[in-house]
Amino acid sequence: MRTKKLLKSAFLYFLITLSSGCYYIQDNNVSDNIYTQVNKIYYEDNSIEAKKINSGEITYLCSYDDNNLDIDKITLYRELYNGKINVIYTDNNIYEELDTLRKLDESPDIISNNEKAFPYGIYNNYFEKLDDYIDLNADAWTDIISLIDKYKYKDSIYFVPYKYDFGNVLVYNADIFEDYNVPNPYELLKDGNWTWENFLTILNTFKANIPNAKGIIEFSNEDFLASTGETIISFNADEINNNIDNNHIGAALETLDIITENNFISSEKYDFKQARISNDNVFYSLPISEYEKIMRTSNFNMQFVPYPTSELAPMYSIRAIPVGYLVPKGAKNIKGASDWIVLNRLYTINPQNIAIEKKNALSSNSDEDINGYKVISSWSEKMYNLKQELSDADKFMPVFEDVKGISMDLDKYIAEKYNEEYADFYNYDKWESNKNALKSAINEVLAQYR
Repeated sequence: MRTKKLLKSAFLYFLITLSSGCYYIQDNNVSDNIYTQVNKIYYEDNSIEAKKINSGEITYLCSYDDNNLDIDKITLYRELYNGKINVIYTDNNIYEELDTLRKLDESPDIISNNEKAFPYGIYNNYFEKLDDYIDLNADAWTDIISLIDKYKYKDSIYFVPYKYDFGNVLVYNADIFEDYNVPNPYELLKDGNWTWENFLTILNTFKANIPNAKGIIEFSNEDFLASTGETIISFNADEINNNIDNNHIGAALETLDIITENNFISSEKYDFKQARISNDNVFYSLPISEYEKIMRTSNFNMQFVPYPTSELAPMYSIRAIPVGYLVPKGAKNIKGASDWIVLNRLYTINPQNIAIEKKNALSSNSDEDINGYKVISSWSEKMYNLKQELSDADKFMPVFEDVKGISMDLDKYIAEKYNEEYADFYNYDKWESNKNALKSAINEVLAQYR
């Protein structure tokens, strides 16, 4: 296994450290492509002339499973920014590795965002401020600036996410809903009626009509709680709040009690290797990438929806996961690292890239296979449009559960004090008996960040 990792590392290092060069813009007719956007970010005259940005070399520290570099972006970084990326792999905890490298004066220039970065990493001075390196007043950041502001600490920017992904969705076979004359969740969503109440009604209907119906596979507490539009722990500027007494959170956990009491959550596990489903299960709670595998290799009419919303919530909400990079303390090339972050944002919002991605999604390649199964269908336009809408903050409010940033501390604290794992302690079926103790535990853990 170690040999395979080293070979993989060597191959990626070869690809990534190709000789760097400079790129001069040649097509004066382009208007929406990424080269134009780069000029608008870096040059006040917004002209499309021969420009050269010297980003230099940056070093990316990551685990073997966490390398999210994209060859297209690496190429653009080399051509547009005269930049080069070197990769350092580690089997160690990222923060332990950062400590070691800083002592050796060999700090990397970027690492990927991780669950402990905020508040732990930022509060403990692991990262550089980026206020002087990235112009967040540029148009490219308009749609995501509210998320960036969320990660301010002492009025400074340390983390600039270039996009956010969303959590699990509920995947289902629409044909079964039609067979039993049950309202399709997608239609309920479009009509503004995809609520907890209708969700429970659907589960009860299938339970009454299909003896072996198992309800929901891989149910996610986090995604369900995010449907309230609230978080158990919230950060506003430099203030950390414990929201355990929030009415919406309480209502969610009471609803989870009902789901549990009615045995709607199946203990069966989804086989991620096979990516197949059974009609005995009403919903599968899965990442959108798994929906795509099932949809493209199945004869079923597979559809998906986000988790239903709370009747108390002002709009549909979805659990969101910020994606981006941080610049560790001691980095030698903060400007080059910042240029890489900007490039990722421009690549993400580039209209040509978005159009190409949609075109490819709506077409089917019969020569392709996924997990050994032939691709037999493409995205439907309505499902693909819904996927895009889930990343539109005007239609689905992104909820960032910042408890992730302290979960390791909280898990350890609860395990030591109450002799229970955090996941069990936090479990909805123990909610009423554990609420006050959990409230106290959260406050004690948060005290170190206040």
